[in-house]
Amino acid sequence: AMLAEPITNFAFELLDLPAAQVAFTGLRINDQDETLYVLSEVLDDPAYLKAHFADPGGVLFKAEVGSSLTYVGDDPSAYAASFSQETRQNDADAAALIDFARFLTQSDDATFARELPEHLDTGSFATYLAITNLLVNNDSIAGMNNNYYLYLDESAGRFSLLYWDGNESLGGLAM
Repeated sequence: AMLAEPITNFAFELLDLPAAQVAFTGLRINDQDETLYVLSEVLDDPAYLKAHFADPGGVLFKAEVGSSLTYVGDDPSAYAASFSQETRQNDADAAALIDFARFLTQSDDATFARELPEHLDTGSFATYLAITNLLVNNDSIAGMNNNYYLYLDESAGRFSLLYWDGNESLGGLAM
C-alpha cells in the first residue's frame, strides 16, 4: 500500500524526468504502535531545482486542486486559486504564467501547434502524461488538475511540468 509513490517516482526517473527522492520511515507517538510513512523531497528546495535544471533560479508554481490554465486576465491574483508561486514571489514573476495561460486559451489551432514547444517542454510533458495515465494517477493534471508544478526555466524560455505526489497512483484514487 505504501509503494505507489516510490514506484511512480522510479518510473519517472527511469525516463529521465525529474522526480522527488523518497524514503520510508517509521514514527511512534507515545505508546502507539509505530506507523510507516513515505517521506518525499519537496520541489521548492533549491537543491531539487539545481539537481534537475541548468537554470535553478527560475520560477516555480504549484498547482492547487482543480487548477486551471485558462487565461482570466492580467491580474496575478486571478490565478491564486489555481497556482501558488513557490520561488521568487512577486507579481512580476507571475507574468510568464499569465502569458502561458493566454497562449493556451487564445491561440488558434495552427499557432498553438506551431508555437507550443516554445512555451512548454512538450517532450517531457508527453512522457509525463504517458506515465501518469499508465500508472492510473488521477490525482494529477490528467485527472483532478492537481499535484503538479510548473517550472519556468528562463534560460530555455519555457515551462516544464513537474510530477509531484504520486501516492494515489496505481488506481489509489477512485473517481
